[in-house]
Amino acid sequence: MKKTLFVLFAVIGFSGTAVCQGSEVAHDYAQGDLVLLTGFETAYFAQKESLVKDENGLISGNILTKFPSGKLEETGSLLKGQRHGAWFKYNEKGLLLTEAHFYNGQKDGIWKIWDENGTLRLQLSYDKGKRVGSWTIFDESGNVTSIENY
Repeated sequence: MKKTLFVLFAVIGFSGTAVCQGSEVAHDYAQGDLVLLTGFETAYFAQKESLVKDENGLISGNILTKFPSGKLEETGSLLKGQRHGAWFKYNEKGLLLTEAHFYNGQKDGIWKIWDENGTLRLQLSYDKGKRVGSWTIFDESGNVTSIENY
């Protein structure tokens, strides 16, 4: 699924952090997988020197989002406007909810999804956007309830 990411650069000379507003960031569900990756974010923060805009206006760099409370919500990297590499999403308690990997905007590698209590609930595998390997579902106690092979 393509995501639209609107980024406004901070005024030149703004020290330490570039603040960018997400004007249209919607829920990003894995198609058919019922995996919530991210919700609505109000602001993106990145070290000013880590964001690069190329000649086509595509952004590369390290991104992080924060809850209104200021606590870390999500971290990851963009490469030419696409998610690339590892992305991590946390709840307000600071527990890891999602570890997701991308290659040029496509789901790639092992994905892990935890519930709000920190129990691993899903382990998935992708190869450049395609489901591969074993997908494992765990119950609220962490016991395997099913395995689907692709």
